[in-house]
Amino acid sequence: MVPTNFVVRGSPIPPVPHAISGSMPTWNDVIGYMSKEPSMMAAMKNGYPRFFIHRSIMKLSEICEQHLGVSGEGCFVFPSLDAARLCQEFMIAQSTMKGSPLLVRLAQIFITRDGHLITADNVSRPSSDSAPVILHVALYPADALLLGRHFWRARGMGISSRMAQYSLSLLSKKAIDGFDIEPNHLESSWQVDDPCFKSSQGKIAKRAIRSRISELLRHGRPVTSTDVQLDDVFLYPTGMCAIWNAYNVTSKARPTAKSVCFGFLYSCTIHLLKEHSSGCHFFGNGSSDDLYELESIIKEELATTPSNPGVFALFTEIPSNPLLRSPDLPRLRALADKYGIPIVLDDTIGNFVNLDVLSYVDILVTSLTKIFSGAANVTGGSLVLNPAGRYYQNFKHQLNTSFQDIYFDEDAIFMEYNSRDLAYRSSVIDSNAEAVCELIRSHSMMVGVQSSGIKEVRYPKWTTREQYDHCRTKVNGEYVGGFGGLFSVIFTNAPACHAFYDTLDLWKGTTLGTDFTLVTAHTLVAHYSELEWAAKHGVTENLVRFSVGMEELDGLLQRVAFGLKAAAEASDCIVL
Repeated sequence: MVPTNFVVRGSPIPPVPHAISGSMPTWNDVIGYMSKEPSMMAAMKNGYPRFFIHRSIMKLSEICEQHLGVSGEGCFVFPSLDAARLCQEFMIAQSTMKGSPLLVRLAQIFITRDGHLITADNVSRPSSDSAPVILHVALYPADALLLGRHFWRARGMGISSRMAQYSLSLLSKKAIDGFDIEPNHLESSWQVDDPCFKSSQGKIAKRAIRSRISELLRHGRPVTSTDVQLDDVFLYPTGMCAIWNAYNVTSKARPTAKSVCFGFLYSCTIHLLKEHSSGCHFFGNGSSDDLYELESIIKEELATTPSNPGVFALFTEIPSNPLLRSPDLPRLRALADKYGIPIVLDDTIGNFVNLDVLSYVDILVTSLTKIFSGAANVTGGSLVLNPAGRYYQNFKHQLNTSFQDIYFDEDAIFMEYNSRDLAYRSSVIDSNAEAVCELIRSHSMMVGVQSSGIKEVRYPKWTTREQYDHCRTKVNGEYVGGFGGLFSVIFTNAPACHAFYDTLDLWKGTTLGTDFTLVTAHTLVAHYSELEWAAKHGVTENLVRFSVGMEELDGLLQRVAFGLKAAAEASDCIVL
């Protein structure tokens, strides 16, 4: 008997006010969401914050538009003037390239403790300590909404839902021109007297997170002078914000050079690198052959301009999302050292516990939203500088000069609390994931089963294992790092893929690294407008990505078994 405990489509996952995922229980629901089918969009109560703007943020934006806008204007709200200016510059630059420059203006709004809303005429006006909330607003012609959303999605610098709710809770103390604020937008319990980024509780939480990351990166080794210190760790509101800052820091030395995207990385990272500066050299496989080709490109550039290899930084992931490939980091490091190129590594999938990678990179970026938090109720990102790296002093100076703390204090407090038991959660998730992978693999073509509809399971235990093992955490020469909680199942045909997804009695939505198992139709969600291009690199439409959680294993395996049975039956029904 197939389980039927599906979460209603559009419901928040998990069922909390600041959930970062929304339920898409069937394959058609995913298509409906990506194609913006009206009934599906109306059903969605929550989603991944960079892609789905929380209803509290929408309400706050509405109030800002009412007080600042003119007819036909929309707005995006940011926690800092720099973030709002970046949005303004992006929208103007992109629209100018298309031949229709936009008028995008900036404004500031101060919200006082007693609920008064004050508009600042001068956007460069210093922040007032008497106002706990200062909102920085970019206003744009309403028909440019999609362009503004592109910036919101790609940079991850918008205000968080908690900051929006705190702002609304202050405004609710006073009627704003008869603009009622509904009770469901007032769930904030954040009642500190200090401004949003200066509270004592927030400072303690952020310091604890930074200290925790620096300690995890030592992997139990004695402290040395080249270990990461607390002030080498920089916190951001999202992982993409951390990646953007890594891009910004590394690109300054060679502004006309290209980046290198080594491997098929997370879609937003790929597009960030392709859309800025002079573009990027894209190596979708991240293979040994790609390394040879990359060096050939660098040599050609040096033959023309001997002082410039034509590359300002190399970006990669370990393992990659969603194909779980691991780059050959020792060879990448050797190549980078030979030609003076910094390496930026995203270890979100591998995580601080399972992998020991800092010695190979100059900048380590991580989405703390994922397994570091695990609870799927808060976002965050970190950027770590390698003190032993040759570019350390340069990057440290740049970040010390430019860094602004825009991580909302209440979000940091939740992140710190969630991350306290990371090592334990990682161990349980690794064990569960390996067992689930073994079950699915036993029904796949990888072991000779032709009728299941399953081509392969992408998982570090079998995918580029040698490269992954080279970076797995060891203690006294023995592996203690696991293979992680993420894997992808690639199907031979669409009916088997859809039947498997639809039958699974598990939560289905975007994000990963959650303490509960979460299943995603990843290719549709990440590459809906470029399916043919993604397929050329092995990211096929018939791919289901698992992020395994901490559930009781027998029950988890039973649910997956129902999905396997449905996939095999659907595959058998194909008429050739």
